[in-house]
Amino acid sequence: MSVNFGKRRNVGILLGIVVATVVLTFFGTQWLRTNQGWNFIGEVAYTFLILVLALVAYDKLLVR
Repeated sequence: MSVNFGKRRNVGILLGIVVATVVLTFFGTQWLRTNQGWNFIGEVAYTFLILVLALVAYDKLLVR
C-alpha cells in the first residue's frame, strides 16, 4: 500500500479528506451535543464512525 504524493492530485485528495474529517467531526459533535442531547459516548461513537469513513475514502481514492 503506497501513495505517490508527487502528484498534486493525490495531495489535494488527501488534504480534502483531512479537512472534511475535521469539519464533520467538529460540527457533527457540536450538533449532536446541543440539538440532540447526546452524551460523551455517543459523540465518541460518531467520531469513530467518521474516522472509519475517512480511512475507507483514503483507501478507495488514494491507495492503488
